[in-house]
Amino acid sequence: MKAIELHGSFYKKNDNGFLVNTTGIERLTTDTKEFLDKIILEYKRVFPNLDSIYLRGSAAEGKFREGVSDIDTFALIEKNLKKSPIRRLKRNICETIQNL
Repeated sequence: MKAIELHGSFYKKNDNGFLVNTTGIERLTTDTKEFLDKIILEYKRVFPNLDSIYLRGSAAEGKFREGVSDIDTFALIEKNLKKSPIRRLKRNICETIQNL
């Protein structure tokens, strides 16, 4: 069993007390970008009314660690959906991860 590692950080503030954005597309690794492209395609396939997808966490900060990190995403859609497409999306993303 792997040992628990202390990993993560708190949001930084600037001199005025505002949160500093530590994320950006330029921070993504090539592997992370390729994986996100697959996730985005799956979101679009399941949710044709997709508005936007957001990435946060270690992957968005360029600190993704294979075998340790997860990829945190959430999506905005244009209208309410039944639960079945959400279950299908979760299953398909899990299958995508297993096939990497």
